[in-house]
Parts: sequence; structure tokens; C-alpha cells
Amino acid sequence: MASPVIDVHTHMFSPRWLEMLAQHGGPHLAYQPNPASGKMCIFKDGTPFMTPTPAMSDDDLRIRRMDEAGVDVAIVSLTCPNVFSGSGEISLAAARDNSDAMAEAQSRHPDRIRWFASLPWQFPELAVAELQRSLSQGASGGWCWATSPASR
Repeated sequence: MASPVIDVHTHMFSPRWLEMLAQHGGPHLAYQPNPASGKMCIFKDGTPFMTPTPAMSDDDLRIRRMDEAGVDVAIVSLTCPNVFSGSGEISLAAARDNSDAMAEAQSRHPDRIRWFASLPWQFPELAVAELQRSLSQGASGGWCWATSPASR
């Protein structure tokens, strides 16, 4: 029997996360059309750096794409800029919303999807509480994007 194929670095987000990013991402982050492609894109300091795709927020489509690629299990995490674009209240709300969406995806596809929690690291007490909450929902661990808010 062949070993399972596991994708340990693939991104997912809730649709609400994009709304929160658009509302609270400034002055460094924006979600807007890319003039070069016309597609909606996440910009950092005026430069496009990430274009969301439909499978990033649709777990049924993700499963179909995994099947096409021969991937047995995906360990999903939130794409950058993660939950580092707001106050403690906004960052925690974004983290919880994404954790809830990923827990639901895992619940719907228990043999196919696992997830890493996004944590508001810039607010340590909130991060610890959200890690505990996420682990109780089935998270496989916590995810840390490499760029801190201070380096923005």
C-alpha cells in the first residue's frame, strides 16, 4: 500500500476574513482589484502580493482539486497577512472566524482536511486563549507567518 500524500502547506480562509482585511487592513494592507489582471488581490504597501483563488474558501472545491492532484490530506492554514492587521479585537475576531471555518471544513471532510490555527501573536494573552480554543476544536497546531507586525 502506498503512503498517503499529505500537503502540509496550503492556504484557506473564510470569506469574512477578506471583508475584515478590506475594512481593517490599512494603511499597509488592502484588498482591491489588481490593475494588471483585473482580479481581486491583497496588496501590501501598494504592491500586489497574493491573489485569492476559489479553492481557498470553498472546501468542496478544494477536495476536488486535491483529488485531481492526487493529494490525500491537506493541512490548511490562513494565508498571509494572517490576522496581523488590526487591533486585538479585530485580530482575535479574524483568528476565531478562520478557526471556525477550518474546523467546519475538517468536520465535513474528516479524512481529508486538517488545519493549523491562526493566532494573534502580537497580543500574547489572546493568542494563548485562541490556541487553546482551536486545539479543542481539532486544530493540529498553531501557524505563525514569518513577518511580524513591527516589520510592516
